Amino acid sequence: MGNQVPREYNGKTCCICSCRLAPCSSFSDIETRTVKDVNYYVFNSGEYYRRQGLDFTYECRKCFFEKSRGGRKEVERSKIAVRQFQYEREKCSKLVSM
Repeated sequence: MGNQVPREYNGKTCCICSCRLAPCSSFSDIETRTVKDVNYYVFNSGEYYRRQGLDFTYECRKCFFEKSRGGRKEVERSKIAVRQFQYEREKCSKLVSM
């Protein structure tokens, strides 16, 4: 790669929360990891991530791990699903007791 510098040299912005990400000044600060069968570039020892093949979709550590755990939206969806299940169960038990 010679004297070139990575395009992350001037820093990037998280595509989810828009926080400013630290510059990556050397190719030695970039590694690859596989998370849930998906390949990612990892910058500055895990400071931020980018999925291989998707340019300019940098994610800060917080957003990356929140997404990989399902994120808030998934948690909210599961809470709603549980409430809906409980409501349906109560509704059915009232019909049976009649």
